[in-house]
Amino acid sequence: MKYEELTVASEVDGLNLLTREWAPDGDFTGTVLILHGLAEHSARYGRFAEALVGVGYKVLSYDQRGHGKSLFSEGAYGNAGAPGWEGLSADAVNMIRKAKAAAPDKPLILFGHSMGSFVAQHAIIEASGDLTGLVLSGSTDLHLVASLLEATGEAPSFDTYNAAFAPNRTAFDWLSRDNDEVDAYVADPACGWDAPPEFAGSMIMGGKILGDLDELGKINQSLPILFVAGSADPLNANLTLLESLKQRLEGVGLKIDTQYYDDGRHEMLNETNRDVVTEAIIGWVRNLH
Repeated sequence: MKYEELTVASEVDGLNLLTREWAPDGDFTGTVLILHGLAEHSARYGRFAEALVGVGYKVLSYDQRGHGKSLFSEGAYGNAGAPGWEGLSADAVNMIRKAKAAAPDKPLILFGHSMGSFVAQHAIIEASGDLTGLVLSGSTDLHLVASLLEATGEAPSFDTYNAAFAPNRTAFDWLSRDNDEVDAYVADPACGWDAPPEFAGSMIMGGKILGDLDELGKINQSLPILFVAGSADPLNANLTLLESLKQRLEGVGLKIDTQYYDDGRHEMLNETNRDVVTEAIIGWVRNLH
Protein backbone atom coordinates (compact mmCIF):
# COMPACT_ATOMS: atom_id res chain seq x y z
CA MET A 1 0.00 0.00 0.00
CA LYS A 2 1.14 3.53 -0.76
CA TYR A 3 0.34 6.46 1.52
CA GLU A 4 0.97 10.11 0.75
CA GLU A 5 0.16 13.48 2.31
CA LEU A 6 0.00 16.58 0.14
CA THR A 7 -1.64 19.98 0.10
CA VAL A 8 -4.21 21.01 -2.47
CA ALA A 9 -4.96 24.72 -2.81
CA SER A 10 -8.67 25.47 -2.56
CA GLU A 11 -10.04 26.93 -5.77
CA VAL A 12 -12.27 29.11 -3.61
CA ASP A 13 -9.60 31.18 -1.85
CA GLY A 14 -6.28 29.36 -2.10
CA LEU A 15 -6.40 27.85 1.40
CA ASN A 16 -4.08 24.84 1.55
CA LEU A 17 -6.15 21.73 2.26
CA LEU A 18 -4.16 18.89 3.82
CA THR A 19 -4.99 15.86 1.67
CA ARG A 20 -4.27 12.18 2.30
CA GLU A 21 -4.11 9.43 -0.30
CA TRP A 22 -4.07 5.70 0.33
CA ALA A 23 -3.62 3.47 -2.74
CA PRO A 24 -2.75 -0.07 -3.79
CA ASP A 25 0.80 -0.62 -4.97
CA GLY A 26 -0.43 -1.46 -8.46
CA ASP A 27 -3.53 -0.48 -10.41
CA PHE A 28 -6.75 0.42 -8.61
CA THR A 29 -10.41 -0.44 -9.16
CA GLY A 30 -11.94 2.93 -8.37
CA THR A 31 -11.68 5.91 -6.02
CA VAL A 32 -13.44 6.62 -2.73
CA LEU A 33 -13.43 10.27 -1.58
CA ILE A 34 -14.09 10.69 2.16
CA LEU A 35 -15.52 13.83 3.77
CA HIS A 36 -14.99 13.80 7.54
CA GLY A 37 -17.30 15.20 10.22
CA LEU A 38 -17.35 18.28 12.45
CA ALA A 39 -14.47 18.75 14.92
CA GLU A 40 -12.39 15.87 13.58
CA HIS A 41 -10.07 15.27 10.59
CA SER A 42 -9.18 12.96 7.74
CA ALA A 43 -6.52 10.91 9.57
CA ARG A 44 -9.28 9.27 11.62
CA TYR A 45 -10.37 7.36 8.50
CA GLY A 46 -7.10 5.52 8.00
CA ARG A 47 -8.43 2.14 9.14
CA PHE A 48 -11.42 2.38 6.80
CA ALA A 49 -9.16 3.57 3.98
CA GLU A 50 -6.82 0.61 4.45
CA ALA A 51 -9.76 -1.80 4.26
CA LEU A 52 -10.83 -0.20 0.96
CA VAL A 53 -7.27 -0.35 -0.39
CA GLY A 54 -7.25 -4.04 0.53
CA VAL A 55 -9.97 -4.69 -2.07
CA GLY A 56 -8.41 -2.48 -4.72
CA TYR A 57 -9.66 1.08 -4.18
CA LYS A 58 -7.68 4.30 -4.01
CA VAL A 59 -8.89 6.48 -1.14
CA LEU A 60 -8.69 10.25 -0.89
CA SER A 61 -9.61 12.39 2.09
CA TYR A 62 -8.76 15.90 3.13
CA ASP A 63 -9.03 18.07 6.21
CA GLN A 64 -11.94 20.36 5.43
CA ARG A 65 -11.41 24.08 5.92
CA GLY A 66 -11.20 24.99 9.59
CA HIS A 67 -10.35 21.39 10.53
CA GLY A 68 -7.23 19.33 11.16
CA LYS A 69 -4.32 20.94 9.34
CA SER A 70 -6.40 22.99 6.89
CA LEU A 71 -6.33 26.12 9.04
CA PHE A 72 -5.91 29.84 8.45
CA SER A 73 -3.76 30.05 11.58
CA GLU A 74 -2.57 27.63 14.23
CA GLY A 75 -5.40 26.41 16.42
CA ALA A 76 -8.07 28.33 14.49
CA TYR A 77 -10.50 25.41 14.45
CA GLY A 78 -13.90 26.20 12.99
CA ASN A 79 -12.69 29.25 11.06
CA ALA A 80 -13.86 28.58 7.49
CA GLY A 81 -12.68 31.94 6.22
CA ALA A 82 -14.63 34.45 4.17
CA PRO A 83 -16.43 31.76 2.12
CA GLY A 84 -17.86 30.31 5.33
CA TRP A 85 -19.98 27.18 5.14
CA GLU A 86 -20.42 27.52 1.38
CA GLY A 87 -16.66 27.15 1.04
CA LEU A 88 -16.83 23.58 2.34
CA SER A 89 -19.33 22.62 -0.35
CA ALA A 90 -17.33 24.36 -3.08
CA ASP A 91 -14.16 22.58 -1.94
CA ALA A 92 -15.97 19.24 -2.11
CA VAL A 93 -17.23 19.91 -5.64
CA ASN A 94 -13.70 20.78 -6.74
CA MET A 95 -12.24 17.67 -5.07
CA ILE A 96 -14.86 15.49 -6.76
CA ARG A 97 -13.95 16.96 -10.13
CA LYS A 98 -10.22 16.55 -9.54
CA ALA A 99 -10.68 12.92 -8.51
CA LYS A 100 -12.82 12.21 -11.56
CA ALA A 101 -10.38 13.93 -13.90
CA ALA A 102 -7.53 11.84 -12.49
CA ALA A 103 -9.37 8.57 -13.29
CA PRO A 104 -12.22 9.42 -15.69
CA ASP A 105 -12.98 5.81 -16.65
CA LYS A 106 -13.13 4.43 -13.11
CA PRO A 107 -15.87 4.51 -10.47
CA LEU A 108 -15.86 7.40 -8.01
CA ILE A 109 -17.73 7.00 -4.72
CA LEU A 110 -18.30 9.84 -2.27
CA PHE A 111 -18.45 8.97 1.45
CA GLY A 112 -19.57 11.68 3.86
CA HIS A 113 -19.81 11.32 7.63
CA SER A 114 -21.96 13.62 9.80
CA MET A 115 -20.98 17.18 8.77
CA GLY A 116 -19.30 15.56 5.77
CA SER A 117 -22.66 14.04 4.85
CA PHE A 118 -24.18 17.54 4.85
CA VAL A 119 -21.37 18.82 2.64
CA ALA A 120 -21.92 15.83 0.35
CA GLN A 121 -25.65 16.55 0.05
CA HIS A 122 -24.85 20.10 -1.06
CA ALA A 123 -22.10 18.97 -3.44
CA ILE A 124 -24.21 16.42 -5.31
CA ILE A 125 -26.64 19.12 -6.40
CA GLU A 126 -23.80 20.34 -8.62
CA ALA A 127 -21.51 17.35 -9.10
CA SER A 128 -23.62 14.16 -8.97
CA GLY A 129 -22.86 13.41 -12.61
CA ASP A 130 -19.26 12.59 -11.70
CA LEU A 131 -20.23 10.05 -9.05
CA THR A 132 -20.93 6.32 -9.18
CA GLY A 133 -22.39 6.22 -5.67
CA LEU A 134 -22.84 8.15 -2.43
CA VAL A 135 -22.60 6.91 1.17
CA LEU A 136 -24.09 9.09 3.92
CA SER A 137 -22.84 8.01 7.36
CA GLY A 138 -24.13 9.36 10.66
CA SER A 139 -26.42 11.78 8.84
CA THR A 140 -29.75 13.42 9.56
CA ASP A 141 -32.44 15.59 7.98
CA LEU A 142 -30.61 18.91 8.16
CA HIS A 143 -33.57 20.69 6.59
CA LEU A 144 -35.78 19.79 9.55
CA VAL A 145 -33.01 20.70 12.01
CA ALA A 146 -32.72 24.10 10.28
CA SER A 147 -36.49 24.58 10.52
CA LEU A 148 -36.34 23.82 14.26
CA LEU A 149 -33.50 26.31 14.77
CA GLU A 150 -35.43 28.94 12.83
CA ALA A 151 -38.56 28.35 14.92
CA THR A 152 -36.97 28.10 18.37
CA GLY A 153 -33.54 29.71 18.11
CA GLU A 154 -32.11 26.59 19.78
CA ALA A 155 -29.44 24.57 18.02
CA PRO A 156 -28.47 21.03 19.04
CA SER A 157 -24.99 20.59 20.50
CA PHE A 158 -22.53 17.88 21.47
CA ASP A 159 -23.75 18.28 25.05
CA THR A 160 -27.34 17.76 23.94
CA TYR A 161 -26.42 14.54 22.15
CA ASN A 162 -24.31 13.24 25.04
CA ALA A 163 -27.13 13.79 27.53
CA ALA A 164 -28.92 10.81 25.99
CA PHE A 165 -26.26 8.54 27.54
CA ALA A 166 -26.17 9.92 31.09
CA PRO A 167 -24.58 9.22 33.47
CA ASN A 168 -21.63 10.03 31.22
CA ARG A 169 -18.10 8.67 31.41
CA THR A 170 -16.83 11.40 29.01
CA ALA A 171 -18.27 14.32 27.07
CA PHE A 172 -18.38 12.16 23.94
CA ASP A 173 -20.03 8.91 24.98
CA TRP A 174 -22.53 9.47 22.17
CA LEU A 175 -19.89 8.71 19.52
CA SER A 176 -19.39 4.99 20.20
CA ARG A 177 -19.88 2.15 22.66
CA ASP A 178 -16.14 1.42 22.33
CA ASN A 179 -14.46 3.26 25.21
CA ASP A 180 -11.02 3.08 23.59
CA GLU A 181 -12.31 4.83 20.47
CA VAL A 182 -13.97 7.54 22.54
CA ASP A 183 -10.82 8.03 24.61
CA ALA A 184 -8.70 8.38 21.46
CA TYR A 185 -11.06 11.08 20.22
CA VAL A 186 -10.97 12.92 23.55
CA ALA A 187 -7.15 12.78 23.62
CA ASP A 188 -6.80 14.22 20.12
CA PRO A 189 -6.34 18.02 20.33
CA ALA A 190 -7.74 18.40 16.81
CA CYS A 191 -11.03 16.75 17.84
CA GLY A 192 -13.95 17.73 20.03
CA TRP A 193 -13.56 21.50 19.91
CA ASP A 194 -16.63 23.71 20.15
CA ALA A 195 -17.68 25.06 16.76
CA PRO A 196 -17.90 28.86 16.66
CA PRO A 197 -21.58 29.89 16.74
CA GLU A 198 -21.38 31.50 13.31
CA PHE A 199 -19.99 28.30 11.78
CA ALA A 200 -22.47 25.98 13.50
CA GLY A 201 -25.37 28.27 12.67
CA SER A 202 -24.46 28.61 9.01
CA MET A 203 -23.99 24.84 8.72
CA ILE A 204 -27.44 24.15 10.12
CA MET A 205 -29.17 26.90 8.16
CA GLY A 206 -27.42 25.64 5.05
CA GLY A 207 -29.80 22.72 5.39
CA LYS A 208 -32.68 24.84 4.15
CA ILE A 209 -31.67 24.29 0.52
CA LEU A 210 -31.79 20.54 1.15
CA GLY A 211 -35.56 20.86 1.47
CA ASP A 212 -35.89 22.63 -1.89
CA LEU A 213 -37.31 20.04 -4.27
CA ASP A 214 -36.25 22.06 -7.32
CA GLU A 215 -32.63 21.98 -6.12
CA LEU A 216 -32.83 18.29 -5.24
CA GLY A 217 -34.26 17.67 -8.69
CA LYS A 218 -30.87 18.62 -10.15
CA ILE A 219 -29.32 15.46 -8.68
CA ASN A 220 -28.67 12.64 -11.16
CA GLN A 221 -31.55 10.24 -10.51
CA SER A 222 -29.39 7.22 -11.32
CA LEU A 223 -27.04 7.99 -8.41
CA PRO A 224 -27.30 5.16 -5.83
CA ILE A 225 -27.27 6.37 -2.22
CA LEU A 226 -26.59 4.39 0.95
CA PHE A 227 -27.49 5.49 4.50
CA VAL A 228 -25.31 4.00 7.25
CA ALA A 229 -26.45 4.69 10.81
CA GLY A 230 -26.87 3.44 14.33
CA SER A 231 -30.34 3.37 15.85
CA ALA A 232 -29.02 5.04 19.03
CA ASP A 233 -27.35 7.95 17.26
CA PRO A 234 -29.01 11.02 18.79
CA LEU A 235 -28.29 13.00 15.63
CA ASN A 236 -30.93 11.01 13.76
CA ALA A 237 -33.50 10.84 16.60
CA ASN A 238 -33.86 7.05 16.60
CA LEU A 239 -33.70 7.00 12.79
CA THR A 240 -36.83 9.15 12.39
CA LEU A 241 -34.90 12.05 10.88
CA LEU A 242 -33.12 9.73 8.47
CA GLU A 243 -36.43 8.28 7.37
CA SER A 244 -37.66 11.83 6.74
CA LEU A 245 -34.59 12.52 4.59
CA LYS A 246 -35.05 9.20 2.79
CA GLN A 247 -38.65 10.03 1.88
CA ARG A 248 -37.68 13.44 0.53
CA LEU A 249 -34.89 12.07 -1.64
CA GLU A 250 -37.06 9.22 -2.88
CA GLY A 251 -39.68 11.83 -3.71
CA VAL A 252 -37.37 13.32 -6.34
CA GLY A 253 -36.64 9.91 -7.84
CA LEU A 254 -33.49 8.81 -6.02
CA LYS A 255 -32.92 5.24 -4.84
CA ILE A 256 -31.92 4.91 -1.19
CA ASP A 257 -30.46 1.79 0.44
CA THR A 258 -30.04 1.55 4.21
CA GLN A 259 -27.68 -0.21 6.60
CA TYR A 260 -29.05 0.45 10.09
CA TYR A 261 -27.52 -1.09 13.22
CA ASP A 262 -29.38 -1.66 16.48
CA ASP A 263 -27.92 0.30 19.41
CA GLY A 264 -25.14 1.76 17.28
CA ARG A 265 -24.13 5.32 18.12
CA HIS A 266 -22.82 8.11 15.91
CA GLU A 267 -19.55 6.75 14.49
CA MET A 268 -20.37 3.35 13.05
CA LEU A 269 -16.86 3.03 11.60
CA ASN A 270 -15.57 3.21 15.20
CA GLU A 271 -18.27 1.15 16.86
CA THR A 272 -17.88 -2.22 18.58
CA ASN A 273 -19.17 -3.93 15.40
CA ARG A 274 -17.05 -1.80 13.04
CA ASP A 275 -15.67 -4.79 11.13
CA VAL A 276 -19.20 -5.87 10.18
CA VAL A 277 -20.09 -2.29 9.24
CA THR A 278 -16.95 -1.84 7.14
CA GLU A 279 -17.52 -5.12 5.31
CA ALA A 280 -21.13 -4.18 4.56
CA ILE A 281 -20.21 -0.75 3.19
CA ILE A 282 -17.46 -2.20 1.02
CA GLY A 283 -19.86 -4.86 -0.25
CA TRP A 284 -22.35 -2.17 -1.30
CA VAL A 285 -19.62 -0.14 -3.01
CA ARG A 286 -18.29 -3.14 -4.95
CA ASN A 287 -21.79 -3.97 -6.18
CA LEU A 288 -22.02 -0.59 -7.90
CA HIS A 289 -19.79 -1.69 -10.78
